[in-house]
Amino acid sequence: MKKFLILFLVPLTLISQEDALVEEVIVVGTKASLIAAIDKQRESDKIVSIVDSDALGDFPDTTAAEAIRRLSGISIENDQGEGRYVSIRGLSSDLNSIAINGALMPAPEGNRSVLLDGLQQNYLIQLKFQKSYP
Repeated sequence: MKKFLILFLVPLTLISQEDALVEEVIVVGTKASLIAAIDKQRESDKIVSIVDSDALGDFPDTTAAEAIRRLSGISIENDQGEGRYVSIRGLSSDLNSIAINGALMPAPEGNRSVLLDGLQQNYLIQLKFQKSYP
């Protein structure tokens, strides 16, 4: 009699286990553009920092000067409370050249300091900083 009751109770326990809830699993992947920017930095024969538009959009910055402030080796010189000039590795902004799509940007003053507070972040696709001489 005991054997019969045990065999009868086993299927009831299996039925009750089917009602268990399955936890939701969320998989988050790395964006391909972030990986491509890191690969370009590794493959470069110069010391460069590359930031793509996806990484720029992660922060609430509005101008290019505020966005690049987070990169290592790069600081921003403030003018009237806003970041305006780029300083690479502690050098004066007068010694830097800035190019957009390969064309050098003109400086409004007698030096090479280019104002970056007017360059909006949402218009940028990629920022590339070459920290060594070619």
